[in-house]
Amino acid sequence: MYPSAQKQEQERKQLRRLHGIAMCMAVSLALLVIMLCNTLPLPGWLACFLVDKQEATGEINIFAAQNAMWIAFFCGMSQLFIRWAILKNTQKELHMQLLPEEPNQLLTVNEMPGLHRRISKLNATGHLGSLIGLMASQVQLTRSVEMANAVLHDEVENRQTEIDLGYNMTRYVAWLLPTLGFIGTVWGILKALSVASDLDPTNKDLLPSVISSMSVAFWTTLLALIMSCILMWFMHLVQGKEESYLNRCAQYCTINFINRLYNKKEILPSHAIK
Repeated sequence: MYPSAQKQEQERKQLRRLHGIAMCMAVSLALLVIMLCNTLPLPGWLACFLVDKQEATGEINIFAAQNAMWIAFFCGMSQLFIRWAILKNTQKELHMQLLPEEPNQLLTVNEMPGLHRRISKLNATGHLGSLIGLMASQVQLTRSVEMANAVLHDEVENRQTEIDLGYNMTRYVAWLLPTLGFIGTVWGILKALSVASDLDPTNKDLLPSVISSMSVAFWTTLLALIMSCILMWFMHLVQGKEESYLNRCAQYCTINFINRLYNKKEILPSHAIK
């Protein structure tokens, strides 16, 4: 069977390791952005918007909701970057001519081992190479075009579901960002109410203090919504390209494998044709 269970497990381990490295890099990049926003001479409103840095005091708020939002945002983007990089690498399979593409050229059962060797030699481990390997194995076992076609459709459907499930973490991050923003907003409103309760109603600093706390509260929600929109846009872009590539692989297999299969046992003798 192609690919082997051992090889699939190795690929999963490599992918998990790659995701782990990407997460560490994403957290490091988020911390760098937070540090730069706190140290660079940004306008007061922008520093407050990005990292909740108070213009009056200049203090760094390490517990600001924006800090958690930056980390979540870069972690979500890192997952999308990995999927995009893998997709760009496996898209090359469509140009490797893994199957015969010349008109009127047929495929026979005897050529299936050669297909396996070619896929292994070219290290075609993406969707296209795996689909061709599965169909070739099915043809060797059953010598049936119908079974090979059924395997193709079932496997494409399974891979479409797997692609969709692969974006669950990104969807969670896209949901988490507005939630963190709302938490920051609620915290800012509570802080504003606390300030209002501590000051004398006749104090002239009451209104400016409350407005300052309220503005910080709504900055967090605005930043969260912007981050979520950016993340969702990139997610739909990458997922669309990944699903489109899978459909192209299925079409390529149908045209250059299923439609070219030739089995002598399935050809009627000339005297039986009326």
